[in-house]
Amino acid sequence: MNFEEYSAVLSQFENGKFTSIKDDYNDICHAQDRLIAEMSKRGAEVAGWKVVEDDGVLILSPIFDFQVMDPKASTFSQEQLLGVEIELCFAFHIPDPLKSNRIIEEEMDQLQPLAAIELLRQKISSVSHLACDFYFNYGILVAKAPVENEFTLHTSNKSTANTFMSTELRKDKLSMLKLGVKECLRRGFVDREYFFMTGNLNGLLDTHTCLGENTVTAGDEAIIHFTIR
Repeated sequence: MNFEEYSAVLSQFENGKFTSIKDDYNDICHAQDRLIAEMSKRGAEVAGWKVVEDDGVLILSPIFDFQVMDPKASTFSQEQLLGVEIELCFAFHIPDPLKSNRIIEEEMDQLQPLAAIELLRQKISSVSHLACDFYFNYGILVAKAPVENEFTLHTSNKSTANTFMSTELRKDKLSMLKLGVKECLRRGFVDREYFFMTGNLNGLLDTHTCLGENTVTAGDEAIIHFTIR
């Protein structure tokens, strides 16, 4: 699977729309499940999910394996991207649903967050519902090791540096993870590990502010590095 094939599938699927989200939450879940099944037939697998709460409605958007990029050595064309967002992720193995809820909760409570960069593209279909943000997703770079304290996004525009404390963000983002895990269990996405993006930290940074070398650091270590040309 590549981006050209993916764009073609999304443009054609449901005539490029997910209009059912306006009427019934279960309808979009069923539509997403059909889309995921179609992608699976073409060799793609769900690697992770973006968990978003919009006006009290939980949206779980799939991120496929071919959208997961090298966090240390990726280069992108500015024509491919609308901008970037820094995120906190959690990696979690969704268990068999027969496992007790108490044990699942305890396992999630032990997790430490991962820093990530989400790459946004122009919307694939102009008529899809805004909540279907996988129409915007180009890819994601997820750091290999958890961030325990402070981490900073340094953009190529040297005047822009955004610092965050994972300890302060963890509780709120962990609650989003739990909603996402519960939804995966409900919809049958079980017995494998996914990463969960739990919401961006500083909004969209336009591509022009990130032209050149960009780095996310934790302490003295560069945990994510990417270039936009």
